[in-house]
Amino acid sequence: MRQSDPRDARAGYAALTPAGQELLGHALTSAQGIAGEIIQDLSPDEVTVLARVLARLN
Repeated sequence: MRQSDPRDARAGYAALTPAGQELLGHALTSAQGIAGEIIQDLSPDEVTVLARVLARLN
């Protein structure tokens, strides 16, 4: 849903509808579960290395 910025009429932004917020919640829950499955067999040191690599890619 598009909304305008009350402080600047030139700007606008998109906001999630309630249905979109619900969908996002489900997607994030699924993503967290998948991430947990991926790292469950890694050692703590390997998780640390993975986090550093992913942060660098970001």
